[in-house]
Amino acid sequence: MTKTPLFFLSCSLLLLFIGFEVACSSNQAHCQNFDFSPLAVYRWKTSSGILPAERAWLDSLNISRMYLRFFDLDRTAEAGGAEPVAPLSLPLQNLPDNLDVVPVVFITNRCLQNLPKGKTEELTEKLYRKIKAMSSRLPKGCQISEWQMDCDWTRETRGTYFQLLQQIKERLKKDGISLSATIRLHQIKYPQITGIPPVDHGMLMFYNMSDVRQPHTRNSILDLTAARPYLDGLETYPLPLDIALPIFHWIVVRREGKVVQLLSGLDESALQDSSRFQKLAENKAQLYRVQRSTYLNAYYLYAGDSLRVESVQPDSLQKALEELCRLLPQQTRFTSLYQLDSSAINHFDHEKIRQLFQKTAH
Repeated sequence: MTKTPLFFLSCSLLLLFIGFEVACSSNQAHCQNFDFSPLAVYRWKTSSGILPAERAWLDSLNISRMYLRFFDLDRTAEAGGAEPVAPLSLPLQNLPDNLDVVPVVFITNRCLQNLPKGKTEELTEKLYRKIKAMSSRLPKGCQISEWQMDCDWTRETRGTYFQLLQQIKERLKKDGISLSATIRLHQIKYPQITGIPPVDHGMLMFYNMSDVRQPHTRNSILDLTAARPYLDGLETYPLPLDIALPIFHWIVVRREGKVVQLLSGLDESALQDSSRFQKLAENKAQLYRVQRSTYLNAYYLYAGDSLRVESVQPDSLQKALEELCRLLPQQTRFTSLYQLDSSAINHFDHEKIRQLFQKTAH
């Protein structure tokens, strides 16, 4: 019997469907074996207390580790060099018992620029003493097994930053403490340019994926389309990686074509006041125009300002997890949520978080 073109088309479609089913089954099987636990959380605020609702959220998710921002390292006009600034207020109240705390230091590039080689040892000593002193003021039940340095280093600051990391790592070995560093997507994509930091492991910051300053950006926080071109090197990246996922949201304020402010922790229902804000029809972006000058969360907006709401939805976060479990090697790793504050946990309560990980693992 002569086979018609329709027969061949049907066979091709069947093979394509079977291939798709096999790929999906393989992906699901990989996710089922993927260990997303234990759960951790970042806390970036400088205030000295965990609110009752935040504590209840931590307890309900059995979060065992907190990446706690201790201070920033920045260049100050007064000191004329790199100095700790904006430290966390201590003692920190209402922490869970037996919490594993990871002190985090955010390091600006400008404090590393033009830093003489001999100054890195002095900076290492300053960092070491400051973190040790602050750690001693944590509740007695807290344990510290790791420190983390957070810096989006450049080609110009790479040498100084890596030297600083190496010195801190050697210092911590004597204390039995490991050192990690945050890793951005562009550093995964171009390791031959950015280099591999000399640390024990990395924290993949899986958010802030596109340029928040660009007017055509729809959601700079989590955009898998923008992220995928940067994931080619994820499977072969030489450092073991933990994962940091976003649960925060913000409003991007643009004025005269430029971003002038990021408003965090807002109740977006305030934007429903049509006497002050006009919702604009825009595909896949939440845009508003300020109708008359007004305050929003103590920030003054001018008539004509444009507002873009950027948030993370559970389905988007689930797709991100599925993408990561497809690419990352199977190993036990910390999955950390960024960050702990009232607005974030109101948007992502403990049931949403629990369901998210259950769906991805099944």
